[in-house]
Amino acid sequence: MSNVHGIAYGRNNVTENGKHACPYCGKEFDYPKQMGGHVLNCPNHPNKAEHDEMHKRQGRVCSERYARGEIHNSYVSRHPSLETRQKISAKRAEQVRNEYLVKFHAKVKWYRVKNIAGQEFAVRGHWEENVALRLNELGILWVKAEPLKYFKDYWHNYTADFFIPVGEIYVEVKGGYPDTDREKMRLVVKQHPDKKIYFIHDEYKNFISGKCGFDDNLVIKEKDL
Repeated sequence: MSNVHGIAYGRNNVTENGKHACPYCGKEFDYPKQMGGHVLNCPNHPNKAEHDEMHKRQGRVCSERYARGEIHNSYVSRHPSLETRQKISAKRAEQVRNEYLVKFHAKVKWYRVKNIAGQEFAVRGHWEENVALRLNELGILWVKAEPLKYFKDYWHNYTADFFIPVGEIYVEVKGGYPDTDREKMRLVVKQHPDKKIYFIHDEYKNFISGKCGFDDNLVIKEKDL
């Protein structure tokens, strides 16, 4: 038998279904600590008025000691600086942006596109679809890439959006670019310095419109991530 807030607590407080019941009102809880936390505020507790008065006395004593300067509020005058508030605001804005991108990516549709050899592949979203069609216009054979291994806590697979057999070029197409993807690409580039990875993000519109060529200007560099 144990004691919870002055209550002799034992098997008599456990119901047939294994719940822990308040001895005053019968309300059931999963754990004895939950029941104990409820007991002092139970409207049927015989000493509730006494406990309430005790808490009021404690509050008055603390207020009086604070007024005499014997204790102080540790939060007084601890307002964050403008620089700190700006950092917090920027961080929260980035979190909201990443949350939006994750939800947006989950709704992106898949499309079927054939390469110049007549092979059909599934591509994700209009950006990948348009890049695949532009590669066809340029007469560049593309296929779906085989995964590259990279390590972060444990081994992961990174699969580029396209692979160009001639030149062994991996092509990554990015519309939204959340922090998780940035970190992934940083690790892939760092751990595979021998691989040529073209990155179509900022240059997407120029590439689709023909203002930007399919050349090594698109190579992703670790310093740019």
